[in-house]
Amino acid sequence: MTRRRLLACVIPCAVLFAGEASYRKWLDEDVVYIIEPRERTAFLGLKTDEERDKFIEQFWGRRGETFKKEHYRRIAYANARFKTASAEGWSSDRGRIYIVHGPPDEIESHPSDGRENWLYHHIEGIGDDVMVEFVNGTQKGTLSARRPAKR
Repeated sequence: MTRRRLLACVIPCAVLFAGEASYRKWLDEDVVYIIEPRERTAFLGLKTDEERDKFIEQFWGRRGETFKKEHYRRIAYANARFKTASAEGWSSDRGRIYIVHGPPDEIESHPSDGRENWLYHHIEGIGDDVMVEFVNGTQKGTLSARRPAKR
């Protein structure tokens, strides 16, 4: 009889936190790179699931359905292409850059030393001819951004 009571208590608790986990995932994974700090603060201040659902609906409404579809396509690509043994693709350096800026216009690979350069002809708010260099010498990606020499 004690066992039944314990199980009855555990199941509702798991259901209660299931929704919270999905909101946490949305905030900390799905939109982590694109949500504005003021939006994040506002979301964290919401008290009910109804308020959170409305916020998410408005969040995507401001950005548009096309943006939303492209954003989730980029996450799926990053997860498939940039996953490592220790991290999901979306959380890697390459994944983050890919999700935020899309596919690079050019890629220059240097497999012998683990470097890869991504060139973006233009990134809004950053400028033209932006080079992102990924260095994989220790299997942990690091990145630096610089403008390449003019051609």
